[in-house]
Amino acid sequence: MKIFPLLIISILAVFTGEMPPTAQAVEEGQLVKKDGKWEYVSTEDPGLKYLYLKGIITQQEYERGLKVIETKEYAAKPNYSVDINNGLNIRVGSKFLLKMRLLTQARYSFSAYNDAWGTIGDSRYPEILGGQVEYRAVRQQSDSSTFSVPRTRIQFLGYAFDPDLRYNFSVQFDQATMNQEGGSGRAGLLDAYVASWHIPWATVQVGQQRVWFNRALISSIATSTFADNLIVQRAFAANQVNSRDIGITILSDEDRYKFNYAIGIWNGTGTNLTREGTAVSQALPNNESLPASQRRTFNYDTRFMTGELLYTVRLLYKIAGNPGYGQASPVPIARL
Repeated sequence: MKIFPLLIISILAVFTGEMPPTAQAVEEGQLVKKDGKWEYVSTEDPGLKYLYLKGIITQQEYERGLKVIETKEYAAKPNYSVDINNGLNIRVGSKFLLKMRLLTQARYSFSAYNDAWGTIGDSRYPEILGGQVEYRAVRQQSDSSTFSVPRTRIQFLGYAFDPDLRYNFSVQFDQATMNQEGGSGRAGLLDAYVASWHIPWATVQVGQQRVWFNRALISSIATSTFADNLIVQRAFAANQVNSRDIGITILSDEDRYKFNYAIGIWNGTGTNLTREGTAVSQALPNNESLPASQRRTFNYDTRFMTGELLYTVRLLYKIAGNPGYGQASPVPIARL
C-alpha cells in the first residue's frame, strides 16, 4: 500500500503535466471503502509528521514515534469484528469465527377439485388397506388453498481455537405437507459435528452430518435452482431414511485436489437415532393357535442387527474444474 498512492499520483502527473514536489509529500495510508465510496486514509500522525518535516526531530525519532502510536492504536482497537457476508459473521481475533445463517422457504399451494374423483368404478378410487397398520388415502372435497413454510433452518458454523478446527450446528423447523400428526414445525437437530482440516488430503468430520453418498442429497437446498429436489432421489438415501446420519467421515479437500474421496462409517438409522434405540416388534413364538387379532398384540420389542454399521465410499474425479454441489431440478416448479 505504500507504492499504490505514489503510482496514482504519477499517473495523474502524466495527464496534468505536474509532478509531486517530493515523495515525502505523500502520506502513508490505505484505501478504505465506506458507504459505497473508496477513500484514502492516512495512517500517519499529522503532528509527528509536522515535527519531522520541520527538522525538529530526526528520522530515527520519527520512526520510533510511529511505533509507539501504532502500538497504542492496536491496544485500543477491539479484538472482535462483526460483518455480513453470506450470513452474520462474528470474529474474535484470528482463531474464532461464528457464522449465523437463516433459511426460510414459504410456499402457496392450490389444488383444483376433481368432481369425478372417488366415483364408484373409477380406477383412481382409493382403497382402504387392512392389516396391522391401516393406510388411508386423503381425498379433498373441494378446491384446496394452502400457505406453508416447508423449510426454516438456522445454522451456526465456523471455527474455534484454530481456523482448521471447524464446527457446524444447525436446527430445522420444517413443516410437512400433511400435518395430521401435529408434530410439524417442531425443532429438530439437523447437523452437529466437528471437523479437523489440518491435513487437506485426510480431513475428519465426526458427528451428525450429511452422508457423502448421493449427489442430490449432498447438495444444499439453499443452492438449488428450484424449490425441491426430485422426490425419487429421497428413496436413494444411503440409510434409506434421509440425507443425514451419525458417524465419522474421512475425506479430501475438493478445493485443492482433482481426484477426491470420502469414506464414512455410520449408524445407518438416520438423524438422532442409534441402533440400540431402534426396535422391531415381534410376535410371541409358538402362538399360531391364537387368532390373528390377538397374535399381533404381543411384542418383544426386539433389537436386531445392533452390531451392524453402514459403510459408504464416494470417489470423485473433476474432469473440468470444480463443479460444486449446487444443482438444478428438472421438475418445473417455482423457487421463492
